Amino acid sequence: MTYDQIVAVKFDAFAVAMQAKAGGLQQLDIDALVTKSEQLLGSAHRLSLAITHFATMWDVAQSDPQRVSLGDELLTFVQALNMPEPPGQDRRDLHG
Repeated sequence: MTYDQIVAVKFDAFAVAMQAKAGGLQQLDIDALVTKSEQLLGSAHRLSLAITHFATMWDVAQSDPQRVSLGDELLTFVQALNMPEPPGQDRRDLHG
């Protein structure tokens, strides 16, 4: 798995999340995202797990507000992945 593959899946997840928030998401788009994430990242990668969770919950959601909320959750997760991890997080002398 390369950095470019992770970025490609992040962009696709972002697009799916925005489509879910806008109400224009189709099952075909979700299936394509799940397939791509599993092929490029593997099923154990945390982004792939989040995408699979989104896809599963999308099937369970009965109303548009629930589906918009799912899109918002996926979007928040993708945005959190884009935040760099500060160096020295494992240092006990700085963080206790």
